[in-house]
Amino acid sequence: MFFVAGLFRRIGQNKEGVVDMMKKVMIVSILGALAGCGGGSSSAPATDGGTTTPTKTVQLSGAVVDWYITDAFVFADLNKNGVHEVDEPSVRTDATGFYDLNQSGITETDYDLVAKGGVDKATGQYYAATLLAESTYKNITPLTTLDVLLIRNHGYSAAEADLIVQKLVGMEDREDVTSLDANPATNKYLLSGARMLAMYNNVLTEVMSQIVKPSDTTVYSQDDINIKISRDAWDQMAAQVDYEYQQELAKENGDKNKVEPQITDESLMFMVKLMLEKYQQQYNLTGVDYQTLMPPALAKQIYEYVDKVTDDDFVLSGHAFGDDEEADDTYMSTVQTTQDDTVVKYVQQYSVTGTVPEVKIKGDDDEEKYGDDEHHHD
Repeated sequence: MFFVAGLFRRIGQNKEGVVDMMKKVMIVSILGALAGCGGGSSSAPATDGGTTTPTKTVQLSGAVVDWYITDAFVFADLNKNGVHEVDEPSVRTDATGFYDLNQSGITETDYDLVAKGGVDKATGQYYAATLLAESTYKNITPLTTLDVLLIRNHGYSAAEADLIVQKLVGMEDREDVTSLDANPATNKYLLSGARMLAMYNNVLTEVMSQIVKPSDTTVYSQDDINIKISRDAWDQMAAQVDYEYQQELAKENGDKNKVEPQITDESLMFMVKLMLEKYQQQYNLTGVDYQTLMPPALAKQIYEYVDKVTDDDFVLSGHAFGDDEEADDTYMSTVQTTQDDTVVKYVQQYSVTGTVPEVKIKGDDDEEKYGDDEHHHD
């Protein structure tokens, strides 16, 4: 202020110099104003060493949903090996099934989100399964699991995988479903698709658990083994969907819009065949046939049941998801418990446990991080 006042007092003495000086004052003022506004980010207070900008903490907030899974172990799988490493940020879902994952130290842009274990809020049972999602997603569900495996293992673009999954579960024409990343607990069409895939994964896991047992029951429970089987089941489900999609695509002369992929009773049998072949090769398992584990009658029974309930219980229900959390939990407690118990009962009716050879394996590598004796150890 004193500088500017003195300047004006000297106006009559040197007009040309004053003009030049005024230009300089304006420039300094403008630059000062811009510096005060900043660039949309905050900085730390000035110190003797100059102004510094603190590291920004990035929180990824989402949910793990078959129905909501509480106490699930969630981590950023930076190297995509399915196992939690010491440098990979992790967190557990809270009592509502939501999580906040600190991503501030992540420099990779292409990685997976993995959720293991936890407790199903609807059934109160331990969730002996693995779920996946792309790093660009926030919710981790059966839909995102199949989606990411089609991308990772079978070379589809994100858009292609999204379309395949949407068509597979019959939701590609639903105007109110905009993304696979939306929370299935708030949309009955998404929930219907998520439940369909989850039940098929449960069936494959239950079937294979008849012959794949813990190597040491004092260390691993069958649930620990089932989480490992569940991941294999997702892999084979993605492989089967890819195979059937490519077959239909060839019949339609490459017109993707005409392809309608689906999981049928024959698909279930073939997925069991693929899983059995993997265990036969990996553990030198002999003396069991895939049709012994998944006979045609069982496959048909499961397919018809899943196809019916994922339409009737959700799409045709009068329940409005997302309006009342307590009402949603109550509704799902009845519906999902019935669904999961029914498909397991079907498998157990054809049980071959104890009548065919078994393999004994170690539990999932992350068992100590997500395992909960209170919920699942025998």
